[in-house]
Amino acid sequence: MKIFKIIISLIIGVLATPLKAQTTHLQETINQAKVLYTQLCTQEKNPLFTVDGIILKHSEEVLSIINAQDIEQMNVLKDNQAKDKYGDKAVNGVIEITLKKSAKKKYKKLLKENISDSKLNTNDYKISISGSISDERNQPVPKVVISNLTKREAYYSDSLGIYKINVAVNDYISFSKEKFETQKLKITNQTPSNIILKIQTASSKIKIKKPIIYLYPTEKTDISLSFNFNGKLLTTFPKYQDKWELTVYPDGKIFDKKTNRFYNSLFWDGIQNFPDEHYNYKTGFSVEKNNLVLFLTEKLETLGLNTFETNDFIQFWLPHLEQNKTNFIHFYVNSDYDIISKNTITPKPDTSIRVFMEFYGIDRSIEISEQHLPKIERKGFTLVEWGGSDVSEPVNKLKKLKL
Repeated sequence: MKIFKIIISLIIGVLATPLKAQTTHLQETINQAKVLYTQLCTQEKNPLFTVDGIILKHSEEVLSIINAQDIEQMNVLKDNQAKDKYGDKAVNGVIEITLKKSAKKKYKKLLKENISDSKLNTNDYKISISGSISDERNQPVPKVVISNLTKREAYYSDSLGIYKINVAVNDYISFSKEKFETQKLKITNQTPSNIILKIQTASSKIKIKKPIIYLYPTEKTDISLSFNFNGKLLTTFPKYQDKWELTVYPDGKIFDKKTNRFYNSLFWDGIQNFPDEHYNYKTGFSVEKNNLVLFLTEKLETLGLNTFETNDFIQFWLPHLEQNKTNFIHFYVNSDYDIISKNTITPKPDTSIRVFMEFYGIDRSIEISEQHLPKIERKGFTLVEWGGSDVSEPVNKLKKLKL
């Protein structure tokens, strides 16, 4: 019953701390842990324990030392879910503990000293595997945790990513290290020995919101407008099918020939993925909440938007921006906008003013080179387009990966 007391003390400690780990998901996990331990202790059985992917040999000793406030997350695996991931040795369930990043160094030596080295019959080891572990750039990855999930053992690769382990056919092996995607293998007579780990990337899918298109010909004109968007199109208004066939007027009225209705503008939105490098901004602006209206009015009018268009932009984006004390803002103007979408218009406008704003909340102003914005004059047939995206989620995920 000693190990039961230890896990209960860990649970109480976690619940007593108003930290990130105290979530609804964690509360559900804790309840599962209580039930699992109650069942196992009455049967005098112990589950498998892992801390940061390392299977432990002295669970009670390690758990009694780990401070509950150093735990980021706890997962409970039972039945087929446990066996599928860890093999037959997980028949009594698995408790997976993830330490906070700030605590990993604190327990590094303790975990290394308590890696499972359970002695099995030598007949269980029929294959010796040795090789190297590298990343996608062929750079060695040191100190990778190599876990034999079937035999409840774990080892480290050396400083050059070299490893050697003894296994049996049908053993499940995992290779894991923070900031890399875990790779799992089932041992066969043809299992590759050299392992390539992929670097984790942030989810960079963002919502492209409110691209609005205004059209101002010098005279009544029939036009055809299509756009190429490298993402998933969600909503269009009026309905977009390959292109819009329109009649446009000098006062900005737009007649859509498919719906036989007049509109003030064209609308679309969608979801788009970007590589991590997209969020490495070199220029931009730090704008405090109280300065948003003045800032946007000044910048948009410099770019050539009129009062009506500027007001539309601010009315839509101000509620989003004001959720943050300070915002980082970067604009994509005209040809730079092409990373979002490209327009094909016949006849071609004399002037195009395309403005896309990306922003995310920051705690305080940051030092960055101020973005230079061109002063655009409207001449002849003019197209104006604006849109934007809150990129807080991918930016924050990238920051965490770099910690």
